[in-house]
Parts: sequence; C-alpha cells; structure tokens
Amino acid sequence: MSKADQTRERILSEALHQGTIHGFSVVSLADVAEAIGLSKSAVFKHFGAKDALQMAVLEKLADDFTRMVWDPSERLRPGRQRLDLIFQLWLTWVDGSAGGGGCGLIQAQIEFDDQPGELRAYLKKQQLRWNRVLVREFGALASLSREQAQQAAFEFRSLVLGYHQSRRLLNDDASPKLAHRAYQALIARSVGAGPRRAR
Repeated sequence: MSKADQTRERILSEALHQGTIHGFSVVSLADVAEAIGLSKSAVFKHFGAKDALQMAVLEKLADDFTRMVWDPSERLRPGRQRLDLIFQLWLTWVDGSAGGGGCGLIQAQIEFDDQPGELRAYLKKQQLRWNRVLVREFGALASLSREQAQQAAFEFRSLVLGYHQSRRLLNDDASPKLAHRAYQALIARSVGAGPRRAR
C-alpha cells in the first residue's frame, strides 16, 4: 500500500475501534486524529466530513465481516456445513475480532436504525443481503419452504443478538455453550420441518 493508503487504513481502524466502544455517532475527526497522532486537517483531507468517515467505517465493517465470516464458509457445501461454520465464525466476530468492542454492525444498527439517511440505507441493504444468504442456506439444509427458511434465518440472527448481549453485557461465561445448544435445537427443528423422505 502507498503511504496515503496506509494512513487511510490507520484512520479507519481507529474510527472503528472507537466506534465499537463509544458509539459511531460520538466519535469525531479530532478524536481519531489525536489517537493516531495526526492533525484534524489530515483526517479531513482523507475523508472530508464526519458522515463520509462514518460511511467508510461501515463499508470496512461489511467488508471485514464478509472476509471473516462468509468467505471461509463459502468454500463449504451449502446447507449444514456452511451454517455450522457461519454460526461459529459469527460468534467469534461478536467476541471482538473487529474493532475491539464487540460487533460493530450491531452497534451501528442500534445507533442508526431510527435515523433516515445514507448510513441507515447502507446498513439495511447490507443486512437484507446477508439475510437472503441465510434464507438460502436454510433452504438448502432440508429443502425448506421459503417461509420456513425465513423463520429459521430470523431465529438464527436472533441467537447471535442474544449471544452478543449475554457475552458482552452480562459477561455470562456460559454464553458459548448456551448459544451452541440453541443453535443445535434450531437445526434439529429445521431438519424436522423439511419434507418427509420416503422410506
């Protein structure tokens, strides 16, 4: 990477780190600049307004999530193998592999879900696309109907949100065990809901 690209990456990484801990809305260009030893004008030169930096951070989050959770899973067979790995990698992601303060995507959704604009629109588009992936994989799991696959994907996402709260807010050491138990129950119900095979 060029020096400019390296500096841009440092700015994004710091903004992501601060955002996952303090909230993306409250992180300023000056906060990021001070943390990495740059002037505010230097950060502004790379991103301009705060909104542009926030959008770049969300894009980085989505790219990192895709690289860390989906890309390794894509190499596996559709259905159970992919879902197992997606679930495990998503929990790892929640544990703080991006930003240091938990799932930045969940943090961003909480902050921007009621704020119309480009940031909310981007997050919604990204999450709708991810949900379609989950629906497709549950459909492949047991030849589920679209309605059944949508229900399973909803429950799958709910498990991750519950894990995030239990692990990061409640500091419950049993969270991984509970999450995996709930996931296995979801898989069993989904398989059982599929069309019956002729004996």
